[in-house]
Amino acid sequence: MELKNLSLIDNNLVKFLRKKYPPIEYKEGLDREKFLSQSIFRAGQRDVIHVLEHLIELQQGAKNAK
Repeated sequence: MELKNLSLIDNNLVKFLRKKYPPIEYKEGLDREKFLSQSIFRAGQRDVIHVLEHLIELQQGAKNAK
């Protein structure tokens, strides 16, 4: 699928997702295995947010190039 075929991504959606899925910080006494598991899962969620932000930049660049 090409970038030009994607619907425009709403910047407000990305802001919402950043608030909903903040980085997880280690707290003293937290089970390390549980923290590691949650951190890995959250990293995947945040990676999707980064990809959406990158797509927004590309879409804005393509829009400004027209």
